[in-house]
Amino acid sequence: MLNALAPQLVSVGGRRVAAIGRMGKRIVIALEGDLFLVLHLMRAGRLRWFDSNKKPAKKSALAVFEFATGHLVFTEAGTKRRAALHLLRGEAALQTLDPGGLEVLESDLATFAARLTSERLTLKRALTAPALFGGIGGAYSDESLFRAQLAQLTPCTLSEDDLAILRDKLGALNGLKRVWICQKEVEHLVENAVYVVVFEVAGWRKKEQVWFTTMSEALAWPADTFFVMKGGAAKKLANKVIKVGTQLR
Repeated sequence: MLNALAPQLVSVGGRRVAAIGRMGKRIVIALEGDLFLVLHLMRAGRLRWFDSNKKPAKKSALAVFEFATGHLVFTEAGTKRRAALHLLRGEAALQTLDPGGLEVLESDLATFAARLTSERLTLKRALTAPALFGGIGGAYSDESLFRAQLAQLTPCTLSEDDLAILRDKLGALNGLKRVWICQKEVEHLVENAVYVVVFEVAGWRKKEQVWFTTMSEALAWPADTFFVMKGGAAKKLANKVIKVGTQLR
């Protein structure tokens, strides 16, 4: 769990905590002497404080930080150890752990929008990408999208204008009933598919493969679009996209 660059763990003993901060999803404890303790809790990591008159259960602890007034205990639930503790010396070493994510509350709307649409990702994947945004985990992103009434798998790279154009053009296809679209962050999708489009037709006027050709040639779809007919061969995939995707028609 411990990753130390140059300084030894014993070197932090007796040093005063100068500051506590955050770098992305990591907690940074700055110590006297230009030393930094950096904790990454991952999903199951926890920090618990015990007053000096209470003894923590050290057997289950990954680390215990002892202070004059109490103990800070670093634990992780489960058997898999994903949490990490780094001991670094100097600001330059600390910056090597910075993934470069944008701090949302410190940015303006234009900067946030540019970063959100800079890569071809879904909203959930973009918000939780450390290189894009700092400090946003799965629970925080889920709660934010729920409050905004946005689907997790809504494509970031298709604007409302793009979606409106697709909706209008779909209306010209005779025999087409409903259409859904999402990006490939859906389990079991084909590796090279960026967008997945599921469509439903009125009756079986054409064979499935003929509809695939009709759909792909009718509109200027995003690159690497994968088509699935509702009720066709890929039923499980179609149902998944219908559940989480954006309905165009």
